[in-house]
Amino acid sequence: MSSQASAHRSPAEEALWAAFPRGTRVDLRDGDPSADDPSHGDRWGDERVVRAEVIAALLLGVQAPEPGRIQVVSLRGARIRGQLALSFAETRTTLLLEDCYFENDLDLYWASLGFTSLRGCVLPGMRASNLEVNGHLRLIGCSIAGEVRLRGAKIAGALLLDGAQVSNPGGWSLDGERLKVGGDVNMHHGFASQGEVRLYSAQIGGSLSLVEAHLSASSGAALSADNIRTDGSIYAHRAIISGQILLRHAALKGGLFLSEARLSNPDGPCSSWRSAGR
Repeated sequence: MSSQASAHRSPAEEALWAAFPRGTRVDLRDGDPSADDPSHGDRWGDERVVRAEVIAALLLGVQAPEPGRIQVVSLRGARIRGQLALSFAETRTTLLLEDCYFENDLDLYWASLGFTSLRGCVLPGMRASNLEVNGHLRLIGCSIAGEVRLRGAKIAGALLLDGAQVSNPGGWSLDGERLKVGGDVNMHHGFASQGEVRLYSAQIGGSLSLVEAHLSASSGAALSADNIRTDGSIYAHRAIISGQILLRHAALKGGLFLSEARLSNPDGPCSSWRSAGR
């Protein structure tokens, strides 16, 4: 643990430090919906800055919980300075970040985490290959201007990206090759991807939902899910998909549902499908 994380803390960091052992939330918003929009987080002043190393120190056990309480890092409306670097870290502490602005991408490479939720946050990318999450991984409503890398990750609960916006034109917006999820994978109700959603050889214990999602790739595949295995179905009702859908050798216990979906691919066929059977 950095000695700087335990000394010279700002008022916002002191509030988080004090709230952590009790599991209570620190809300740094000022009440103005426009000013509190995390897409403007680069304009937030020092009164809303929390250093990433302070969050990391709390997650890694710098404090003991209060008797009868559960430790939680719960923070809303903060500008997170520096990189939240948790590669190879092991923690079961719940992480709840809402409407936060990350100055740097999130590094969770080979980390082992508890329930992790980034809701409505803005960040430039997420590196989380081989991540393990003992619970849900929630990225609901996040705006991510770069790749979400979940190659080889294992999530005991669900992967939730409802309403998230992920943009990496010309590359992979989400790389979930060999991803294993115990529950559902939800990319629905306003989820938008610019770039390829890659779920090659992914294993999903529930269903993959793309209901009302918008997937767009400048060329090639918008959804690449060859060899995917699901214990449920793939739902893409009312989805708008610009680019190819690849589902060769897919094994779905349920089915593929595309009612009212709009598919287009100027460069060739909209889909390539061959069931592997189950």
